[in-house]
Amino acid sequence: MLYNVPHISIRIDQELYDKIEGIRGDEDRTAYIKKVLVAHIEAQNTASGTQGNTDVTHLESEIEYLKKKLDEAGQERQDLMKLLNQEQSLHLQTQRQLMPTPEEITKKAWWKFWKY
Repeated sequence: MLYNVPHISIRIDQELYDKIEGIRGDEDRTAYIKKVLVAHIEAQNTASGTQGNTDVTHLESEIEYLKKKLDEAGQERQDLMKLLNQEQSLHLQTQRQLMPTPEEITKKAWWKFWKY
C-alpha cells in the first residue's frame, strides 16, 4: 500500500461536475476539490468564531441594559416609598383634624345612641 490516507468517494450531479471542471482549469481535480473543502471548513470555523464573539458582545450589552433597568427600578421603589410615607403622614393629619368635638366625645348611655 503506497497511500495510507483516508479517502472519500462521492457521487455528484452532472451539472455540479461540469461547474467544477470549468472552474478548476488546469489544476489537478483531487487537489482542487481538497482545496475547496478545506476553504469551506475554515470559513465555517471563522464564521462560528465570529458568531461566538458577536453573541458574547450581545450578551454583555444586554447585561448592561438590565443593570441599568435594575438601578432605575430601585430608584422608582425609593420614590414610591417616600410617597407612601408622605401619604401615611397626611392620612394621620386628616384623622386628627376629623376627631370628634368635645361635645361629641361626652359619653352617652348605650340606650341613648339614637339621640344627638
